[in-house]
Amino acid sequence: SEWNSWGMSEREMSCPAEHDGCAGNEKPLKDSAVDSGGVTNQSEQILSESAEGESAATDIFIGTAGYNYPHWRSGVFYPRGLSQSLELRHYSGVFSAVEINATFHGIPREETVDSWSRDAKSGFQFGWKVPRAITHDARLSGLGETWEVFLDRISRIGETRSLGPILFQLPPSLVKDISKLDAIADVTPSGMKFAFEFRNETWYCSEVYEVLRRMQWAICENISPDSSTIRSMEVTA
Repeated sequence: SEWNSWGMSEREMSCPAEHDGCAGNEKPLKDSAVDSGGVTNQSEQILSESAEGESAATDIFIGTAGYNYPHWRSGVFYPRGLSQSLELRHYSGVFSAVEINATFHGIPREETVDSWSRDAKSGFQFGWKVPRAITHDARLSGLGETWEVFLDRISRIGETRSLGPILFQLPPSLVKDISKLDAIADVTPSGMKFAFEFRNETWYCSEVYEVLRRMQWAICENISPDSSTIRSMEVTA
């Protein structure tokens, strides 16, 4: 399957978790008419008039980096009056995938992942960013318990089709180290999709491509608004 995530601006990409669709950070709802399901009757009516149906069955998944942005509301993307609790349902009726950036800042709660699974339409796919505690703080040295908890938590999303690629977005200062890729290979379960966004040009070489092809790991294009963009024409997965 081909997977495309449209990125936000540099400011949005650096926003804290509350701007990335992470439950628990939303502002309280102000709607007055709430039904027994906990959502507003007005919001349900708006939703039924906007993005009905399931996500289309496809081998090409297209989405954005995050979905819970304040400036998308008030008719920009989300219909006016739509409850924040219904935004993912609306989004998943328009796009077929989303990259969850909130996991970069920390491991989500079980109830948060459960709500994502419940709210998204059938056939929708979630991509996940590996926590910075692994990629930036530990710099891929010793994935350990954090890695195990992360994989266990996102696996709650449900059916395998919903579990999209897991992205290792590496810091620009991290240079090529094949041993770290080998260490990751030792702890990655089969059946999961992984991708690497290298931000240092030393990783773009045949030695790395060989490992990626052997493991069926993809290269995520690093496209930046400045001159730091590094691109590769290699297809590894």
